[in-house]
Amino acid sequence: MPALETILLPTDFSPCATRAQHHALTLARTLDAVLHVVHIAEPPPLSSSMQQAAWWGRAQARAGAAMHRAWDAMPREDLQIIRTVQPGTGGRTAAADLIAYAETCEADLIVMGTHGRRGLNRLLVGSVTEEVMRRAPCPVLAVREGDTAAVEMNTLLVPLDLSEQSLAAWRYACMLAAACDAHLTLLHVTDVELIPATLSVRPYIPQLGHEMAAWTRDEAEQLVRDAQEAGIAASYVLASGDPGTVICQQAQQADLVVMTSHGRAGLDRLLMGSVAETVMREAPCPVLVARSAPTPQTPSPSA
Repeated sequence: MPALETILLPTDFSPCATRAQHHALTLARTLDAVLHVVHIAEPPPLSSSMQQAAWWGRAQARAGAAMHRAWDAMPREDLQIIRTVQPGTGGRTAAADLIAYAETCEADLIVMGTHGRRGLNRLLVGSVTEEVMRRAPCPVLAVREGDTAAVEMNTLLVPLDLSEQSLAAWRYACMLAAACDAHLTLLHVTDVELIPATLSVRPYIPQLGHEMAAWTRDEAEQLVRDAQEAGIAASYVLASGDPGTVICQQAQQADLVVMTSHGRAGLDRLLMGSVAETVMREAPCPVLVARSAPTPQTPSPSA
């Protein structure tokens, strides 16, 4: 079972980041984890080395003061909190700078605020959180600025397609549920749009559907039974429809969604979309995304 011993909280001192800060503190207390708080100051473009040095001195002072205002009044108890202001490289994206820092501090979890942009605005502006989610070496917990869910985690919703790749989310959810004494709800959504409706397979769809339903129920029951035997309260829900829509509907009753992303990038992501990114933007509660490892390729036989 995975361990979460080091949590990274990137901050830009916005209300969005402040909301994420509360979740990061709660998790650090619950898991007895070290909390790294980092602000990465992006340098101005096309500046000389002398201008860069002057800018960095001012940026450090401003960010340091903001860091103290944000954290000195916080009840931290005996938590180990490491606060850092880092200069951005200027030659890569803010997400790349955050990922580099996550690798340096060996983060087990990144907690980030996200503005939940939609439509054309999201395409034009982009999302640092979504880029981090796709490329980070560890799970990412995204907290939307408008999120009103309780910081406590009493109910965890875990959408699974029941593939081996998706079980990474189940393992993280079990670990969190055990630590938080939370209830797990496994959700499997059958995407009816994926069932081909051609004449050649139409006669077999009812039989195929019954066989898949029986297999799905058996797999879900086994996972829930294993969790219960480990002392974790768990249940499952089987549904059909558009996965993103169904997950967001079920998330109305959850404090946290824990799911897997397949980490698509580029044209493939734009064409196929990402259920995890849709849920991250639309769900009424925070979403923890554990990117699945790619399926190993079977080597072709040597000639």
